[in-house]
Amino acid sequence: VVLNINAGTFDASIRTITLSGKGKPFVIGGSGTFYDSTSTIKYTGTGALTNVAATTYKNLQILPTAATTYQFAGGSTTTVEGTWTVTGSAGQVVTLQSSDGTDWNINPTAWAVDYVSVSHSNNQAGSKILPTNSTNGGNNTNWFDGISIAGTSNSSGTVWLAFNGVVQAATGAIAAGVWSIADVVVSLGDIITAWI
Repeated sequence: VVLNINAGTFDASIRTITLSGKGKPFVIGGSGTFYDSTSTIKYTGTGALTNVAATTYKNLQILPTAATTYQFAGGSTTTVEGTWTVTGSAGQVVTLQSSDGTDWNINPTAWAVDYVSVSHSNNQAGSKILPTNSTNGGNNTNWFDGISIAGTSNSSGTVWLAFNGVVQAATGAIAAGVWSIADVVVSLGDIITAWI
């Protein structure tokens, strides 16, 4: 099923609408308006690429049956007034990424996110999205818990970190030969350099 709203208002009411197409299964264009009411929009398409419409949803589900990449337009905001659900599985990870390398915004009220690889996303919710069985693809804001990086030194001073050659704002003071920097969010493949 593909849903194109090019004119008028489509009231989704209390429906669950399953969009199984790939490419652009949900398009709001021209003078079209989407009213989410208490509906659930469910993306189930599989394939190389599926674009998610940037709009306000009551409930948004991304539930493909195979590994699939879902793109959000760079700079766009997708708002979910209810629950945002993204579910992949072992060996069938759902990739959530930007269409152009510019951060995309997600603003969910509640969420359940499992088996994803996410990149270039800015979570606008009040707390971090902590997806299970997932990979931080990098350049994300308000996603994933950080780790503590610690070490010992026989000198004094401040320890600085760089990820892939980019100096980070967080630092750690050496006290009694020990230093620690908390809540550091790293991405798969990052090269971390620490120095005094």
